[in-house]
Amino acid sequence: MNDYLFFSIGTAFALSLILVPFIIEAQAVTTITDFKIKAVVTFDRPGLSETQITNFLTNQVWPDIRDNIIIPKLDNNFITYTMEKKLKVIQLDSDTWQFYPKFIISGETNLSTQQLRNGFDSTIDNIKDAIQVHMDNQGATNVKYHLHKSTGTVEINE
Repeated sequence: MNDYLFFSIGTAFALSLILVPFIIEAQAVTTITDFKIKAVVTFDRPGLSETQITNFLTNQVWPDIRDNIIIPKLDNNFITYTMEKKLKVIQLDSDTWQFYPKFIISGETNLSTQQLRNGFDSTIDNIKDAIQVHMDNQGATNVKYHLHKSTGTVEINE
């Protein structure tokens, strides 16, 4: 009887070790398609051409945002992803410029909807802060932001 009891307990223990990985509920994978991270930035900066503004944004601002903000967040939170960037620059008058940095992301993540919203909003805040540093370094004034957050649009006038 003791041998049978010992065998039964041992078998139950062994089966539990084998089956535990299958019993644990796997987190659901969420697929994101064409998710847009964008902002509209308006600023005054006299003495620059559209080419100079576009080159500044393309060669300094984009790499900073992409390499120091977006890619690390995607690498840490997504299983797989693709990213596309778009940029539009408009001269509103002789010294006033507006640009639209936009990243379009598709991929798979294990994050919940709330985690995605929180991460999205913090990413937008980080992008705004990085852009402001570049604007300050270039002598831009009257910088205004129209940000697209998960809770809706937000206007920020620096």
